[in-house]
Amino acid sequence: MANEMIVQPGTPAAMVQAMLARKKMEDQVAAYKDTVSHELYDTAVLKGGGAILTKDDYELFTQPIGAQSAALNDAASTFTKTEEHTNISEARRLSHGRAFSVFGMYANLTVVGNADVADSEFGATANPNVAVEGTISAVSLLQDLQHCVGFSFVSDETKFERGKLRRFTSPQGISGFAGSSANNTVANNGMGRGYRLPVPRDIFGDRDFGVVMRVFRNIIIPRTVRIEFVLDGFLLRPAR
Repeated sequence: MANEMIVQPGTPAAMVQAMLARKKMEDQVAAYKDTVSHELYDTAVLKGGGAILTKDDYELFTQPIGAQSAALNDAASTFTKTEEHTNISEARRLSHGRAFSVFGMYANLTVVGNADVADSEFGATANPNVAVEGTISAVSLLQDLQHCVGFSFVSDETKFERGKLRRFTSPQGISGFAGSSANNTVANNGMGRGYRLPVPRDIFGDRDFGVVMRVFRNIIIPRTVRIEFVLDGFLLRPAR
């Protein structure tokens, strides 16, 4: 800006600016009765059996509890959102009067254990990947998702924290590989160290927020996958 004054750090003007910022924050905090550790989460499901996840952008946090949802790669495979899948009660919004400060973002990724059985959402499904081929398909699928899927946090229309799935590592869920048979694989995104934001992002009740999942190219999905995206932080509840 041509008329914008540049404030040098440590000067009286900078001190006044910092004081006004603190006062504004105090006024905002005074409107809330308490602060609690909290998470906001939403789940995307990819149906196994070879259906293709197409190159596109998919929005999370748009379907609250009670809404009808579907697998991202199969519109015919539907289910009702419950607290198992999300904890938002309004699309892209907090409850009225609340605020949320985001400190961490995690993509909690799990692959169904048996290559021949889909997720409990959809029951059994025919799957060509069995025995040793099932294990290979799971590892290849994980690599595809790590490198061909990205996420970005959105507040109103502005995107922040963009990166591939591998960036948003998760401290939650099952990590590594497990199972006594060749086609019994479980995996998660990361080994217990979650991604922390360098700058916290604040969400207020009158503003839209969300997470955009971008798929860079078409991906064949041989096994059912759950991608639970978590915004970790502090919830501020209103005083009245």
